[in-house]
Amino acid sequence: GGRSARISGAKVILVDGVLAGYLRRGERDVLLFAPDDGPQRSQMIREVARMLKHLALAREEGRRGMLVEGINGQDATAHPDARFFLAEGFAATAFGLQLRAPAGSATATVDRDSTSTD
Repeated sequence: GGRSARISGAKVILVDGVLAGYLRRGERDVLLFAPDDGPQRSQMIREVARMLKHLALAREEGRRGMLVEGINGQDATAHPDARFFLAEGFAATAFGLQLRAPAGSATATVDRDSTSTD
């Protein structure tokens, strides 16, 4: 589904010390590294989606959202694992999976379990 490289601006997501996701520079494409099946796969991908949500709404970086166009080289909205991103609040759009800060909110506070606006 693609290759990862050690490039400035790219981000890795570790789950319990194991590589689970790679966000390419430009933050449009995600590579998922998870077992082929089983509950561990679901847990890892759910955590990748949760961490990308956290990054997309990070107050300290003045972020306002994120658009993921591709997952493992496929259109993000058509990828089988898109459901985990949708469950975290990303929306399927014509451009990909998009997450925006809540309307009318200058910043958002995100933790591992919930989202609230300031």
